[in-house]
Amino acid sequence: MEKKEHKVILSLGSNNKNGLMVINEVCSMIARKFNVDKTTKIIKTKPFGNKNQPDFFNMLILISTEIFPFELLAKMKKIEQKYNSEKTKEQFWGQRNIDIDIIQYSDFTVFSQDLIIPHPGLKDREYLQQLMQQLNDIARIPDYQKSKTQIFG
Repeated sequence: MEKKEHKVILSLGSNNKNGLMVINEVCSMIARKFNVDKTTKIIKTKPFGNKNQPDFFNMLILISTEIFPFELLAKMKKIEQKYNSEKTKEQFWGQRNIDIDIIQYSDFTVFSQDLIIPHPGLKDREYLQQLMQQLNDIARIPDYQKSKTQIFG
């Protein structure tokens, strides 16, 4: 069976004191493992959820890959583990050295306990929508007026 290349949008975020450096390092690390088609500018944003923490640096990366969503998730979690101590994982919306999310994976929809694609944060996080516009050749923002059943089947 021939493997198909998929277009995937990843979100990188960091709000530690060396956030810009960490995002650039992680972007380079991803580029060594995947074909990076396009990146957005890095922007500074207010934290989502827990407001009592430093601002975030955020960017999106458009990659091409033949691996499937859960394998990609495992690879991204491995990168996160390299940069985040156990302490940084204690709070769901807490401070992070790096946070990597799969925002979009071709036209796939995934709805599981571990992974939701398209990323549900698209509807609440204006900065994601702003960055998605920089990837307008591939990015699509789902219609959140549809029911979960209509979106995820």
